[in-house]
Formats: sequence, C-alpha cells, structure tokens
Amino acid sequence: MDTLNIDAIRKPIRITWQVITLETIAILLIALFGLTAFDKTVRFGRFLDELGKSPFLMDYALAVAIGTPLIEAIVAMMLVIDKWRLRALYFSVFLMSLFTAYIYMLVNYSYFTSCLCSAAIESLSWQQHLIFNMVFLAFALIGVLIEETNSQNQIPKS
Repeated sequence: MDTLNIDAIRKPIRITWQVITLETIAILLIALFGLTAFDKTVRFGRFLDELGKSPFLMDYALAVAIGTPLIEAIVAMMLVIDKWRLRALYFSVFLMSLFTAYIYMLVNYSYFTSCLCSAAIESLSWQQHLIFNMVFLAFALIGVLIEETNSQNQIPKS
C-alpha cells in the first residue's frame, strides 16, 4: 500500500525578509484602515458634521462620510486575501496619498483644521499627522514593490 507523502503535497513556504515585511505592512494597513473605518462608522454623525465644515468637502460631505469608511473596510478585507493583496496595496497607496494631500491642503490653505481620523490619530499634531501618513504611504509603496516583485517571480501555472 502506498503511503501518502504529506511533505510532497504541502506547498513549501519560504520565509524571507520580503514575506515578513509584506505581512507586517499588510497587518499595519489592515489595522489602520479597519480601525479608522470602524471609528468613522461608530461616530458617523460627528464625522459627517466635521466633513460638512471642511471647505474642500462640504459639498460632498454625505458621499464622503458614507464612502470613506466603506472603502477603508473593503481595502482592509482585500489585504487579508492573497489574491487581492496587490490591488489592495495599490488602493492603499491611493488612499494614503489622498489623505496626506487633504491634510496638507487643510494645514496650508484652510481656515478649518479638524482631524477626521480615528480617535488615536486625532491626538497627533498636524506635523506628526503628516509624518504618520507619509510613513504609511511609504509602507504601502514598499508593499506594492515587494508584491509586484513576488508576482513576477512566480512560475506560471499550466
């Protein structure tokens, strides 16, 4: 009787610095987007009210108030699924770019400067907030580079 060789069936997983870095970045982005989406949903009234005061978003406050936490939650879920991770990382770059540009515009071109992020991030100064966003933007960019490299190095399935 033939015995089943589990090791031959098991897909080998090589733990490399790229895998560890990518998983760490994904976990950090999942936490960021998941927590901010949850916070904006739980405090929806406040989020909508603050958006209504923003000179850049007041005309779109309701759409942004509904869309932002929804998109953040979707991106967080996409980051969990390997098949969707690269797309999610691109969305992360896009979102972090938008959020960073919005903060920059508020600080430099607006009379209204209220933070619409989660409670933990609200305690940061505007300079700290910009640095925080740029660090997460860099994480997302690094994640894209690693994931792109990994997907190009994979052997196509026949």
